[in-house]
Amino acid sequence: MNKILSAVVAVVLCAAPAFAQGSVHQLYVNGQATGGEVAPRSFGNTVYVPLRFVTDYLGGGATWDNKTRTANLQQGTRNMVFVVGSRRATVNGEGRALTAPLRLQRGRVLLPLRDVGNLMGAQVSYNETSGAVFITVPEGSLNPAIRQGRAARDSNRPDTSATNAAQNGSGAVSGSAP
Repeated sequence: MNKILSAVVAVVLCAAPAFAQGSVHQLYVNGQATGGEVAPRSFGNTVYVPLRFVTDYLGGGATWDNKTRTANLQQGTRNMVFVVGSRRATVNGEGRALTAPLRLQRGRVLLPLRDVGNLMGAQVSYNETSGAVFITVPEGSLNPAIRQGRAARDSNRPDTSATNAAQNGSGAVSGSAP
């Protein structure tokens, strides 16, 4: 009996790292696979993406204020404000409930993909079998580089905006998609 119990415990412990590795997803925007230095991450049932992913693939611009720990996204006439740890966002001055809070991890701003995608007018779906996340963005709001069939920025370029602000305490930094 002890041998069987030990074998079951060993299998469960060995399977845990494999399950954790499955939490990294492949993202598709309008059917095109995306790339980037920082992979999406799962916390609970929520997929998070870096702030840079949002501006590169969904369009718009962003600023990060290190003092207030606030991310501000602009897309056309939409202005969205997210605060680290808060389950509320402000969109054009109106409060909106989020299913998950903005996170700051290792100097990177991580946004809950479903919430930010929906707020930006995109549809987000998840394939449980493959672990893939599909984002459908209306053509008018899609980053022009995606329409041309390539990433907005070099996928090998580091996501440094929040990291630099966190390291040097400079306060606000900004970046925008072309």
